[in-house]
Amino acid sequence: MATLPIDPTFARQAPYTSKPNIRVVFLPGPAQTAMAGELAKLPAETQEATLEELEIAALARDVIALAKTRLSTAIYPAFLRWADAAFLCHISDDIPDEENERRLAAADEALNAVHAVSSVTGSDYTLKTYLAEVEAKREGLISLDGNGSFNWSADNVELVRKLDAFVDKAFDLGDNSCCLSVPICNAARQPFLDAIAELPEPAPVGSDFRSALDGSHLANQRFNSLPKDYEDTHPAEYEIEADLVCDASEIADKAVPTSWTEYLELLDHMSCKGQMFVTKENAARLRCHADRLLSVATNGDGSFMQADQNILAAFNGLRREMRESYDRDDMTPAEEDTYFARLNAYEHTLTETRATTIEGVIAKMRLAFGRLNQAAWSDHALMDPAIAEFREGLQTADPFERMAWGAIEDLARIGGVNLSEARA
Repeated sequence: MATLPIDPTFARQAPYTSKPNIRVVFLPGPAQTAMAGELAKLPAETQEATLEELEIAALARDVIALAKTRLSTAIYPAFLRWADAAFLCHISDDIPDEENERRLAAADEALNAVHAVSSVTGSDYTLKTYLAEVEAKREGLISLDGNGSFNWSADNVELVRKLDAFVDKAFDLGDNSCCLSVPICNAARQPFLDAIAELPEPAPVGSDFRSALDGSHLANQRFNSLPKDYEDTHPAEYEIEADLVCDASEIADKAVPTSWTEYLELLDHMSCKGQMFVTKENAARLRCHADRLLSVATNGDGSFMQADQNILAAFNGLRREMRESYDRDDMTPAEEDTYFARLNAYEHTLTETRATTIEGVIAKMRLAFGRLNQAAWSDHALMDPAIAEFREGLQTADPFERMAWGAIEDLARIGGVNLSEARA
């Protein structure tokens, strides 16, 4: 059979050549590295967090960092526990009514614990005023968004501004609903839980500073008086004695100094008079004690601070509120609730805080005089006792009321206090 000739135009296909093996490597940039770092700060169950969860957690840590530097060491732990309890009340999980009531009661208890602590710093005072206003709204944890009735332009409001912005953002992520999604709520709460876990353990109830330090000293004396071969001859008894020394030392570690002299004594105990390093836990305790003692004695710039500044701040706040609302009859029910909530917060500070200066005593006595008399003219005992209405009303009071006011004027004269000025 004849074959056809091959077409000369046909070109043989070139042999197949394999393509080069190229690998693509991803190198994270600054943004990815920062995001990974934020993710690493979250608990394991929220490692797959959304950007919203990362944002709210970062805002919470900012609030906590500022609160730690601005609040007194007594109010700071109470604030952390209130924030955690308040957020837990707004989580949108399906829980029984009994559990919901328990959470609400815990939040109320945490709020009362904040108000029960006397204000030391200016931020303590503004925080408690802010919380009183939030409470007066009767809507749980809400954002005032700069619309609080107290003066947002005053000093020491940086913390409440940041806290309010944090709350506002949390509910913005919840579509402004009263409930928060479980992931958002957990992301907001976790930094507060972490901060609570880092708080120093409180001193055992009933163990005052002197008895705690003396107990540790006596335990050490007893242990050092044991025979040198006691560990070999009485191993079981030796272990008991060693445990007693450790227990007494731990109790002394948690003692709370009330003066710089006691602070130095506690430092000597913790460091064995400079012969040993202070542990991390004891260093944290010493820092808290130093912050507390400094906040009581000085202002932020180290200058001397009026010892009764929290009493005088509450008195001036009460005085301002009464002056602004005097003869005003156009308040709405909501405004009245907010007004009386602020008055109650101021009066709580005045009634529960012990005075240490003549000015502080006068402020407390002026409030007591006005509340015990209850006549309209007696309100001026707080606002300005120099006006004619007060002087005329005083003439109609009984002799013992006039004697009480005379004692206030005597104290003012002795202490050089002008009762018409803003201090007391």
